[in-house]
Amino acid sequence: MSWSSSYVEQLNSYVEGLPTWGKAAVAGGAALALYLPYKYYTSRPRASPYNKDWQPDVVYLYQFPRTKLLPNISPFCLKVETWLRMNDVHYEVPAIPLNLRSKEGLLPFVELNGVEYYDSAFIIEELTILLKRQGFEEHLSEEQRAVSRAFECLAEKSLALSSFVTRIENAAEMIDQIDLRRFGFLLTFLKPFASRGYASLLATRLNNSELGPHSRADRLSIGADDLRAISKYLGQKHYFTGFKPTRVDACLFGTLAQIVFAPYETEHKTLLRTECSNLLEYVERIKNRFWPDWGDVTAKFSRDTNWKRRPRPVNGISTPNSSLTSPLGRKLHSWLPWETPKMSRETMVNSSCEVIGNTPLLRLNKITQGLEATIAVKLEYMNPTCSVKDRIALNMIKRAEEEGKISPGKTVLIEGTSGNLGISLAHYGKILGYKVILIMSDSYSVERRCLLKAYGAEVILTDAALGAKEVLSRAAELAKVVPNAHILDQFSNPANPEAHYKSTGPEIWRQTQGKVDIVCFGVGSSGTVTGVGRFLKEKNPEIEIYPIEPYESSVINGFPGGVHKIQGIGAGMVPDNLDRSLFKEALRVHSDDAIDMTRRLAKEESIFAGVSSGANVFGAMQLAKRPENKGKLIVTTVNSYGERYLSTNVYSAIPFTTKKMSRDLMVESGGQIIGNTPLLRLNKITQGLDATIAVKIEYMNPSCSVKDRIAFNMIEKAEQEGRITPGKTVLIEPTSGNMGIALAYCGKLKGYKVILTMPESMSVERRSLLKAYGAEVVLTDAALAVKGATDRAEELAKVIDNAYILNQFANPANPEAHYKTTGPEIWRQTEGKVDIVCFGVGSGGTVTGVGRYLKNQNPNVEVFPVEPFESSVINGLPHSPHKIQGMGTGMIPEVLDRSLFKEALRVHSDDAIAMARRLAAEESILAGISSGANVCAAVELAKRPENKGKLIVTTVNSYGERYLSTALYSTIREEAVDMKRTSLEESIQIARKYLEQ
Repeated sequence: MSWSSSYVEQLNSYVEGLPTWGKAAVAGGAALALYLPYKYYTSRPRASPYNKDWQPDVVYLYQFPRTKLLPNISPFCLKVETWLRMNDVHYEVPAIPLNLRSKEGLLPFVELNGVEYYDSAFIIEELTILLKRQGFEEHLSEEQRAVSRAFECLAEKSLALSSFVTRIENAAEMIDQIDLRRFGFLLTFLKPFASRGYASLLATRLNNSELGPHSRADRLSIGADDLRAISKYLGQKHYFTGFKPTRVDACLFGTLAQIVFAPYETEHKTLLRTECSNLLEYVERIKNRFWPDWGDVTAKFSRDTNWKRRPRPVNGISTPNSSLTSPLGRKLHSWLPWETPKMSRETMVNSSCEVIGNTPLLRLNKITQGLEATIAVKLEYMNPTCSVKDRIALNMIKRAEEEGKISPGKTVLIEGTSGNLGISLAHYGKILGYKVILIMSDSYSVERRCLLKAYGAEVILTDAALGAKEVLSRAAELAKVVPNAHILDQFSNPANPEAHYKSTGPEIWRQTQGKVDIVCFGVGSSGTVTGVGRFLKEKNPEIEIYPIEPYESSVINGFPGGVHKIQGIGAGMVPDNLDRSLFKEALRVHSDDAIDMTRRLAKEESIFAGVSSGANVFGAMQLAKRPENKGKLIVTTVNSYGERYLSTNVYSAIPFTTKKMSRDLMVESGGQIIGNTPLLRLNKITQGLDATIAVKIEYMNPSCSVKDRIAFNMIEKAEQEGRITPGKTVLIEPTSGNMGIALAYCGKLKGYKVILTMPESMSVERRSLLKAYGAEVVLTDAALAVKGATDRAEELAKVIDNAYILNQFANPANPEAHYKTTGPEIWRQTEGKVDIVCFGVGSGGTVTGVGRYLKNQNPNVEVFPVEPFESSVINGLPHSPHKIQGMGTGMIPEVLDRSLFKEALRVHSDDAIAMARRLAAEESILAGISSGANVCAAVELAKRPENKGKLIVTTVNSYGERYLSTALYSTIREEAVDMKRTSLEESIQIARKYLEQ
């Protein structure tokens, strides 16, 4: 336990400067604060009359006063009040005098219909019967009931008592740090209360209770064992027994919240942040859902709260955490160490800031054949902007805000970046309200420039020959002349490695179950190797850490900087953030080896990545070949997705022709990380609408589109039915692109050769991805639409040996995939409160599968297919060309279930394109045109008067990078291609023009 020395010194200095009467007031207040709890809450004063004005079936909760940290300092009270909220029971918390007790002389107690109850378990049992809520736990098995009661007992007895005594002792330690000599003659008055005597007295009283006599070390050990047991049983479940809260959740919350929200560090809180981090997420989940007024309750410091079935958040979904948007909430948050939470995929979230991290850890299987060590990679491209830099971008912004260095709507963020950090800063800057100016070398890919511009950032290019120093120098010069400018400076900002220390490191430790032996990471800003290295070294000092740098620019090894081809690492200088004490050797990887390994990752492991990821894996391979590493587990990262490197030398050689995702343990195959994508509430596009719109972020699947779900399921089903065989069957499929990419990805995983036919109108990026995954692409006449591609696939299947067409348009495994995954995810994430869903119709699988599942759960859920205005065949109109790739095939798919809907919505291509651009500009969601069509339709539904107050769900089908050459981003791409390096004067003019917009 520790209390910041700065706080102690400030308090001592403050007291020393007070006059005698001021010291007396401070001493008296401190003594009173310690004396009153002992006087009134550990003794039995006279009984006082209870409420004689009770109303029938209204629960009156007589409890200790509210505090600024918790709605109540008693686990008993917090448990009962949380349970009442879980069941939406009308209750009141009357204002009471300090000496009020029940007729039996006890506090706290509950009164219902004139009867008092004292035991929390008995109270809940009685309320269950009296309020006719007998069915609230009937879904539990006998085993679940028994386990729940056992953990209730554990939480209320040993854990509650041991953690309480520990907190009191820690508080006494903090008080003892105050220099009481500065209080002068008042020392004799304050001393009995500001010492360990008070804590010892309480410890003695509690040692005589059910906990029994134990030393401080014993009490710490008991509490730690209890926390580990709770954490292990909870695992990654939403609530203790699944997705529905029960009374054991209220009980655990009542006790765990006392630990989590203590305003100082304790041994038990440290355990929660490290070994038992799932319990932190668990407490936050219950708090956000059942205490949406947490900030108001604690900020008022009041004993008055009425819960009168007041309006819940829209459709039962929690509003943004009020405790973090009030000044008090921000203060509370600053007391707790900031860390990126585990990605929330269980409930709807309000911002992509909530879905950073907790990326999968995937074992490499083919590249490592013949090696006697295991290599696993963290798939960091499954962050919101498809790179590892999301972690540090948000943390650096948040830290700067907490320190008062920047303000949304006022500060201009300027940063020198190789691309990925810039993309992340542009994304989160947009979300949090900052304008962003980014400086980067003119050698970096056009795709990166396009993404930065699409997110609304300004980009300034410098001469690549001058290296990273010129980039940083230009950023510093601009910051001098741009008003309210701030440079986050990833190379020296401690918030950079801190993000990895508090997220990436713990994730690797958890996912490998503490069995990781070696980690190696490329050094760009050095945040990953320093942050992860520090965390893992603290867990196990024997873990080996290796930084990686380009062979041509090995400055860590003492060589001069030089030109190389590994974007993202090798800045030509040693970053200030690099902690040299963590490693003994820095690995050197040549650019050509990194590029070759990047291509191998795509063709052999079906991992489409950038060159720095290839360098990481090449470095890991070199370590795996060393005899001393036999049998060891080596972990590295795949830093970003390969789409943003299509114009580089990595993929330039490619010729062109005319179940629930596991993120908690290392997985064996990319098929295990499909699905369970986040559900994100739209906030800006929906302003002025009376309905809520939420989108499933399907580009957070492995190949960045919704089609991963059906591709994998169709292959699995065909294998189970004996229709196809890996290594023998050739898969042929007509596709508009995303299905082909998913098939190429899954086919590579499963061992199939894949031939794809697609209209020539599909984007160049899509063709590039297909070729990168090793598939063959055959283009057909765009005027014949998907029918032309389908006919060509059938013709090829007749002449190619062992050919098989999966046929997504008629294959029942297509909608089945959505029935078994997407539908249940939406139902769970909206807690069953979804009212309407709408999806664009390409193959018809999403609308059919999701529609069937949700209709089975609630027949009142409305289902709407969406099709292009120009090709409204479902509405009985003829097909004509349109610009919405991925839907509107010109025919009605066989899998489309017409019984699910009464109306098919029509969206014009221009409206879809405009909405896709709005998603990027306003919601910081970079998506394709079909996603724009989906949201366009959802907005139209939200405008209908009959849908007031309803929750509408749709999908963002794929990531926007694969549309950079289409009409969607054609203007931005042209601008990015035409960009030239600029002088300082020209850079200043560009910046000023940008800020005037």
